[in-house]
Amino acid sequence: MDKDAPMSTHNWDAPRRTPRRRPGPGWARLRTAVLERDGHRCVIVSGDPEARCAETTNLAVDHIDPQAAGGCDHPQNLRTVCGWHHARITAAFSAKRKTRYTKKRAEEKHPGTTDR
Repeated sequence: MDKDAPMSTHNWDAPRRTPRRRPGPGWARLRTAVLERDGHRCVIVSGDPEARCAETTNLAVDHIDPQAAGGCDHPQNLRTVCGWHHARITAAFSAKRKTRYTKKRAEEKHPGTTDR
């Protein structure tokens, strides 16, 4: 390899930025506590407080502030949601995050370009 050749700045051996979380031993207890607190029912409300989602199956414990955005596993940051709402919440967060990322990337200059 030519010692004067430009080096890639990407570290291909580096771990992923947001590694998939492996639930610890306390997660099962925390999840059960959140499900019980929320009455084993999706907590999403559609405008009218009486219009709470009635789903009681296919439930997930969701982070209100996602871990990818710095959210924690504190019970106040967790809520019970049905699979349908969870998929839409996750998709909305991912789309928002992707838009921010692609906009930021578009503003960055490629390291190989020169200003003239």
